[in-house]
This record gives sequence, structure tokens and C-alpha cells, in this order.
Amino acid sequence: MLARLPGGVVLVGTRVGGGFHGLTATTFTPVSLQPPLVLVCLDRLAIARDAILAQGSFTASLLSRSQHFLADRFAGRAPVAEPSWRDVPHRLGDNGLPIVEGAVAWLECETESVYEAGDHDIVVAAVTLGRVRLDERAMESPAAAQPREQLAARFRLGATPGVLLFTLPVMWFSHRRFRQAKTAKNFSQIASYAVLYFCAFFSFFVNFWFYLPVIF
Repeated sequence: MLARLPGGVVLVGTRVGGGFHGLTATTFTPVSLQPPLVLVCLDRLAIARDAILAQGSFTASLLSRSQHFLADRFAGRAPVAEPSWRDVPHRLGDNGLPIVEGAVAWLECETESVYEAGDHDIVVAAVTLGRVRLDERAMESPAAAQPREQLAARFRLGATPGVLLFTLPVMWFSHRRFRQAKTAKNFSQIASYAVLYFCAFFSFFVNFWFYLPVIF
């Protein structure tokens, strides 16, 4: 399923008590097919970030172009949604967390690792369930502006220039922290940053490989 996941703007949702919290994330990418893993960056100042990390699980709904108001709303540029999400069209997934109705794709995820990176947290999560819509209405996503042949190539792993550019600083950051941990002989951090570097390197390599048909 991750092989058909397009790139775009994602609404990350989770449960808090009897309600829900969510935030808009523009950095969301697959990092592994076997096992299926994804990477998402969370603003450390966002209230939903604390809820997502505390819950240990979340849903990711890839929004279509017609859902730009939801993207603005959960990015803090529009009225905040009530905890009940009463006015946000959604349904509950198998994990009991909200999935936005009409989303181009959705995933249910379990947090695997969290890495601090400046004012954001880099979260690597395992995908437990998901679906990608490839019907004509789903093609209203921002990726739909591309010709269908290019769109199909980019859908293979959601390869976009943004993903390629994002993985480079993650690789630099994890490599720098790995060397610092190695000097300090902090073996737990050595292992953690080695895994993060591998995930970023794998994501960059695979996205670059599958983006070649779009370039040429």
C-alpha cells in the first residue's frame, strides 16, 4: 500500500480523553516497505504533538485539494476544531482514532521511535492499516496537477522534491549526532541515530530512484 502513497499535506489525528486532537503535517513520507514504516515531523509547540506522543498511536489522512480549509484549520490558521470533531467529517478507524472522510489516503500508525530535531520531533511509526484511493475524485489532490504518467511514477513511493530535500538535513543531523554519541560512548544514542540515519538514507535513495521517471 505504501508503494501507491502520494505525497501531500497530512492531517495527523489522535484521541485525548473523550475527544480528539489533530495537526497538519507537511513532512510525511514512507521510509520502509518491509516492515511498513513512515516518518512524520511534529511541531514541538503544538498541543496535538503531546497527545500523539502520549497516545502512542495516530491516524494520518492525506487531504485532497478541496480540503484545504481543514489543512488551514489544523495548522492554526482557522477556527480550532472542537474536541468532539463534530464539524469535521470523520469516521473512526479500527484503532478507534479519527480518519478524515474524503481523504485521498489514510493510515493507522503505532509510534516506534521519536527523535528531537530542533523545534520539531521526528516520529518513525509502524503502519498497521491503510488505504489509498485512486478514483477520479481522489485525484483532486495537489499531486493531480501532474500528467497521469508522471503521477503514477510519483505514486510508487510518494517521491517528491520536497521529500528529497527534507531527507538531506535529516541525514546530516543524524550523522552529526551519531558522531557525538560515538565520541561520548553513549551506546543507546549510537543505535538510535544509526537507525534514524539509515531510515533517512533509505528514503532519499528510494525516492530519488523512483523520481527519475518524472525528471526524464
